Amino acid sequence: MCRSTILPCMLPEKLDTSLPAGLSVWRVRLDGALEPAWALLNGAERGRAEEFRAPAAQRRYVLARAALRRLLGESLACAPADVMLRTGRHGKPALAGVQGLWFNVSHSGDYALIALSSQGPVGVDIERQDERLSCVEEEALTACERAAPMNFFTRWVGKEAVLKAIGVGIGKYLNELSVLALEQGRYQLAYGRWPWPGFAAASLPAPPGYAAAIAWISAEKPAAGSSSGPG
Repeated sequence: MCRSTILPCMLPEKLDTSLPAGLSVWRVRLDGALEPAWALLNGAERGRAEEFRAPAAQRRYVLARAALRRLLGESLACAPADVMLRTGRHGKPALAGVQGLWFNVSHSGDYALIALSSQGPVGVDIERQDERLSCVEEEALTACERAAPMNFFTRWVGKEAVLKAIGVGIGKYLNELSVLALEQGRYQLAYGRWPWPGFAAASLPAPPGYAAAIAWISAEKPAAGSSSGPG
């Protein structure tokens, strides 16, 4: 297979983080040229991009997907356009026909994050700290979380990153996971009734006005306690 061509306008920035071996996170500023990015997308991705009514939303999707293809192409030693992707049960994208490499993508505002993992499923989230999102706080928090105060956006990105790593629907399972604390950059987690494997999560460096987190499969034991729902 041919090696991918580096497109300077879409070069992601690798974050300097203290993560376990096999994990890396890349940040993409979503203000690059669209024309070379379009060239890396397949027909289905271009069709989806054309469905966006808001130009800003279309730009975020196209640039983030192109950057993802570039990184995966570098990892697989192939052209970005040749990377074969599939969509999982809950809409989480994955590589088709490739084992030993996992990824996840999140974008908000002017930035996207891309996490790559060679050790198992991974989830990543970035959120612009828009107060309109905090309106879901009451519904999103468990009783355990309400008893352990934390900045809403710091908690939200940790929670979403873990659920994305697990590969389940965000809305349906919000109350099955409690993010209880953030100590030395690592989240303390507690699960509800679902027999999920152990996951670990950490905060990530984020631009001013944003919050970000990553989660990965881990042998670490979650905190004792129930993630009971609102009430």
